[in-house]
Amino acid sequence: MNRRKQTQMGVLSALGILVLILDAKAVLSGAKNGIELCLFTVVPALFPFVVLSQPLNNALLGQRAALLGFITKLCHMPKGTESLFLLGILGGYPVGAQCIGQAYSNGKILRNDAERLLAFCNNAGPSFIFGILGSMFSTSRIPWLIWMTHILSAITVGMILPAHNSGECLIEKTKPITLTNALERGIRIMGSVCGWVILFKICLSVFDCWVMWRFPSQVKYILYGFTELANGCWLLTSIESESLRFVLCNCFLSFGGLCVIMQTSSVTPGLEKK
Repeated sequence: MNRRKQTQMGVLSALGILVLILDAKAVLSGAKNGIELCLFTVVPALFPFVVLSQPLNNALLGQRAALLGFITKLCHMPKGTESLFLLGILGGYPVGAQCIGQAYSNGKILRNDAERLLAFCNNAGPSFIFGILGSMFSTSRIPWLIWMTHILSAITVGMILPAHNSGECLIEKTKPITLTNALERGIRIMGSVCGWVILFKICLSVFDCWVMWRFPSQVKYILYGFTELANGCWLLTSIESESLRFVLCNCFLSFGGLCVIMQTSSVTPGLEKK
């Protein structure tokens, strides 16, 4: 399997180099736009949330939240996994998936439980919803409504998915982290996020020059949104209808985009996504 993946990566790399040779202008334009999006939108909106959320996430992992007992029952979650649900709501993509992957790797939850939890405990967090989407709407109530819709959708998925009664799980608590540790982790996370945003912005720029110019603008925005979340949501500012922006934002957040799927896969080796 590793050999096959190496071959696939080699082919993709060769295609990328070929694109650089054939259309360097589109690549440079996409990279420039991606860097500007990161510098002026993504980093200012997300970085403070990301840094401050590190101590909170660290404190929540392994905590038994009695108030979430009714949600764990509704979603048929193993006892002791309340903190994974909380982190999936508050941490944002792919913090929930990363915590589930770590719990599975440490033998704290079974494979079936881990794969099932990935379907509804890995969600867009308040940092993205209020940081990126907050400026897209005329009232501050709409981001709150989007977040509540996102949470209710996650609970609904947990209620619908078939469950396996695996008993109680023992998620270990972690040691406290300092502000310096939180800052260092935040920088690494933002570096990864911005790297993906720039890479997908380059890909979208090339596709836009080669293929997407044939499609209407709104169709392009939808395709972009299902490819990379930050780029897709930011392009929605060009849509005049606030109601349509609201619907599309909810759709993009629920799916996460191909970029989020790749990030999730990178932190959950050995697990299949439902």
